[in-house]
Amino acid sequence: DKIQLSVTIVRCDGLRASRYGALPWPYCQYELPVTWPDQESTHVTETRTKEANPVFNDRKMWDIPTAELALSLRSQEIQIFVFDDEDQENMAAYLGFAKVRLAPMFLAPAQPLKATLHLEDPRGVKM
Repeated sequence: DKIQLSVTIVRCDGLRASRYGALPWPYCQYELPVTWPDQESTHVTETRTKEANPVFNDRKMWDIPTAELALSLRSQEIQIFVFDDEDQENMAAYLGFAKVRLAPMFLAPAQPLKATLHLEDPRGVKM
């Protein structure tokens, strides 16, 4: 039986650029908390141009090679960061982030996790 993990980033709402009076050029980046050979762990969505409410509809699927690795992912989480591509001089800054626990996706039978995630800004304040 093949084990897969699929992550879909649908959209963000109400993003603010790090520069006053400008609209952000947002993209999302996240990575799996564990890695294995021949597998890219980091995923980056396409950048949306001057968009405070970007729609990404971006899907990434990973084939999990072993049941042991799937079991180890159950206790992990993915941190999804939203960056502004126009803020190249300060890549440590981000527009917001959200955490997603992976445990619900590895229940038997598998349960898709569909949720609205509220971003936090770099200070930890919910947006």
